[in-house]
Parts: sequence; structure tokens; C-alpha cells
Amino acid sequence: MSTFQKIIDRANDLARKLYECDGYVAPDGWRFDKSTHPRELRMWRMAVIAFDHCESIDIDDVLSMLEEDDG
Repeated sequence: MSTFQKIIDRANDLARKLYECDGYVAPDGWRFDKSTHPRELRMWRMAVIAFDHCESIDIDDVLSMLEEDDG
């Protein structure tokens, strides 16, 4: 598994935990970054903000790099 994928997986795990704080449950492996549901997308955006704030990682850039690697 690539480093990019590991970062995206960690961001999705954080989004899942935020979602649980809101009283909802998502299955392991759920891709919040691919969701179209407004609440799930909000959790994803909060995870993106947290990664940028705490780890100085731009998740949108990581997603772009991952797509380039997969392409």
C-alpha cells in the first residue's frame, strides 16, 4: 500500500470517528472522500481540516497524487 493511500485511509478513519461523535455509524473502509451525502462530506471536510492543522498535510493534494499513481 502506498504512503498516499495510508494517509487517505487515516483521514477516512478520522472522518468515521467524527461521524460517530455525531451519533452515526459507517462501516470500516467507508470512503467519506467519495460520499455524496452532505453529513458524510462535512465529516470528510473536518478530517481534511484536522490533517492540515495538526500534521500540515493537504489531503486534497494527497488525493491528487494518489489518483496520478493509480492512473
